[in-house]
Amino acid sequence: MTLWHRRVGVVVFYGLVSVLSLYWPLLHFRTHVPGTANPSMDYYHFHWNYWWIRHALTTADLVYETNYVMFPFQHNLAYHTLTPFWFPLWAVTEPLIGTIGAFDAIFLVGMTLTGLCTFGWLRAEGVQSGWALFGGVVMQTAPVLLQAIEWSWVNMVAWFWLPTHLWLWRGLTEALQVSARRAVGWAIAHGVGLWLTGLTDFQYLLFLLFLLTPYAVYSLWQTSTTTKRLQLVGMGLGACGLALTLLYFAGPLSYMEFGTPDDPSMAVTPPEAAFKLRFPTDYLYGPDSYSYHQAPVSAVLLPLAIVAAGLAVWHRRKTAARHWLWLATAIVPMLLAAGSQVPFIYEPFHTALDNLFRFPLRFGPVFALPLLMFIGLRFQVIPHTRWFSILALLVVLADVRALRPMPIQTPPPSYDFYTHIGYEAHQLVVLEVPTAAGNGETWIGDWRALTLQYYGLTHGKPMVNGLLARTSPGYFLFMRTDDPMLSWLGQRTPLESELVEAQLRARIHEWPIGYIVIHQDLIGRHTPTPQEIIGYLNQRPDLVCPVWIERDAVVYRTTAHPAGCPSRTPSESPPEVYKIDIGAAGDERFLGWGWHWPETIETTWRWMGQYPTSTLHVDIPPGAYRLKVMAQAFLETRQLTLTVNGQKLDTVLVQPDHLQTLTFEIPTAVIGDGRHVTVEFSYDRTLIPHEIGYSSDPRPLAIAVDWVQWIWATP
Repeated sequence: MTLWHRRVGVVVFYGLVSVLSLYWPLLHFRTHVPGTANPSMDYYHFHWNYWWIRHALTTADLVYETNYVMFPFQHNLAYHTLTPFWFPLWAVTEPLIGTIGAFDAIFLVGMTLTGLCTFGWLRAEGVQSGWALFGGVVMQTAPVLLQAIEWSWVNMVAWFWLPTHLWLWRGLTEALQVSARRAVGWAIAHGVGLWLTGLTDFQYLLFLLFLLTPYAVYSLWQTSTTTKRLQLVGMGLGACGLALTLLYFAGPLSYMEFGTPDDPSMAVTPPEAAFKLRFPTDYLYGPDSYSYHQAPVSAVLLPLAIVAAGLAVWHRRKTAARHWLWLATAIVPMLLAAGSQVPFIYEPFHTALDNLFRFPLRFGPVFALPLLMFIGLRFQVIPHTRWFSILALLVVLADVRALRPMPIQTPPPSYDFYTHIGYEAHQLVVLEVPTAAGNGETWIGDWRALTLQYYGLTHGKPMVNGLLARTSPGYFLFMRTDDPMLSWLGQRTPLESELVEAQLRARIHEWPIGYIVIHQDLIGRHTPTPQEIIGYLNQRPDLVCPVWIERDAVVYRTTAHPAGCPSRTPSESPPEVYKIDIGAAGDERFLGWGWHWPETIETTWRWMGQYPTSTLHVDIPPGAYRLKVMAQAFLETRQLTLTVNGQKLDTVLVQPDHLQTLTFEIPTAVIGDGRHVTVEFSYDRTLIPHEIGYSSDPRPLAIAVDWVQWIWATP
């Protein structure tokens, strides 16, 4: 077999391991994202990141500044997990296979490159192919990497940077022994690599300090002359200088200043709350799952390292210094991975990073890499260990459950109205209800409401809801209880009608707000909340109007939108007869306060009774009308009084044993110009089934309504 065939075989091998690990998301790349149904999974803001980068690059906006999330505040994305490194791959694949498929491509490439680069570095250092193959699999199936995929953390699927930079440093030192000119090329490559690493996530640069520093010191010690040592130091500093320059002019460094409206701190974590590897379990046992809090190392790693250390001590006279180098290199990252369990080491480190480092368990691959080198170098001196390396490789695959189907979940359901909004040129705010926002460490509202940021990929407009990593809590904590409008729309405070109206009126024109989207499934479709919010907005035709109702979503357009508001006229059939099918899809555009959720019992209807009066809001042509209502009382006869536009008209009796048609006459003068007609139904009493032992229903019930019909009588 030629060298080329071997290299292709290695690529195919690691690609196959990646496919086997990701086969379940790959088979559902059009419909599902990795992760469980837990709504706190972070896929939505990582997908939004790449939409934002494309939007910024195509509209001359600044990539690292945005007010498109948590509007109206301007946010610094230099600290956010923006991860522009993967954007080119997303930009190429997203138009072909969609954003979910593009992310799957990123996961596949990240896993494969991690295995390949680890293999390449181990082989370059003299490790036999069997143990190098084993090391690559350990790194590409590292629980931290699989955890990142399950959570869609594309910033943490690029662990290939660690072996790549060790490989580049080795190439630099070897080139310097031949020619300083040749070494310059390696230094430039190393500097560009460090720049790209910074565009992935600064955590990798932090991790590299614990690997490259001892390796560089060892290289200087091995360098033969002082001149060569000075040249090597110069090359290293030059690579770092090039990386810093690129990160400043083509990266986030120039934006790393932070200011907030209320709170100068970012998302900080106390040392004891940082997610760590639990000793000894996470060091010795494989993972049951890749939760937010747990990502242990491979169960075979430390046992093999202990055996290798025993062999090194037994044959200490034959153990080269560089073998001990890699064992020693692993010690500090191993202790840091334990987090607050080793407080005298971790707490100073955590404090030095301003309490922003939340995942000491991510030091797992950092100490795994030098241990793999140590294991490979020690075991290969023993004859006939090739088959043992293959056995160890199979144990690793079994330990990380590489063939288990990775959990998947559906993203928020698609809606046609978001596509329609996306076609509009107006950059008006889309206000999602319920409101929610967060920074990964702190948040307000329902986690499910944060995922509404995902719709930003479709409508492409500024919004309030969403998550930006490490942004200041001051940008959103006020929405918990201190903002009458946004707090109420998040159902965290009661409605203060006058205050909410004043804020809504001002923000519609000052922000400006183009649409308000009510997600009934998130605010509780079978609760009083939808009738409170929808009823409130339907009372204010001078501010908003319902334009789309699609499944659980009710969409209001504001008066700031150039398209204005359509009339709210019920369907006309036959001519001059206008009917609202109460309880049917779309009746929300007419409802005021007092109505319960829709029900289907041989027909569609809604019960009245949440408030003493239930209202409807319609637009109809001027004239006199005969109003017909198909209704049935709950358990006992009720009095029903009709009031139109504030004028009380008539009172009738409603029987409990069957649906009946009630008829009212409405004079022309009461209808007026027919715009924004308010119809009120008042009833003398409600009963709560649960309280009278009738059923477990806790609602106050008065009268069920099947339909309401206006029959035009005279002009």
